[in-house]
Amino acid sequence: MSEGQGARTSHPAKIVLAGPPGAGKAELVQWVADKYAHSSVRAGDLGDGRVYRSEFFWPRALSDGRQLQVRLFAVSGQPAYNAVDELVLADAEGIVFVVAHAESQAAAARTALQAMVFNAGRHGLDLAGMPVALQYQRPATGPV
Repeated sequence: MSEGQGARTSHPAKIVLAGPPGAGKAELVQWVADKYAHSSVRAGDLGDGRVYRSEFFWPRALSDGRQLQVRLFAVSGQPAYNAVDELVLADAEGIVFVVAHAESQAAAARTALQAMVFNAGRHGLDLAGMPVALQYQRPATGPV
């Protein structure tokens, strides 16, 4: 087999937008999709929540020449069970914790952060060793 055969030309990376209901995660997925994925967003209902997904190739190549294939996920609404958020976190390679830019959302953000840490632990995700970012969001106007 030649050296080029079987070589991976892309690296898939699952990125999860986590955070409290009302933080604007669905809007952020759409904003990213409009910018990088030609507005391609898939959504599916799960109880009282909705899972949003967009998939696209990052415009710049990685240092080894491969393309980064981003799979972006977010849960919107208030699912009745923690399992929805927990399952979305499975196999994540990075997390963006989205917080609404409103003081009234502080308690909900704290609760969602605690749930995210708990759920990550159940899946064996090491938050100290993986990319985790905090995104302040104004839901009506896009990223801050």
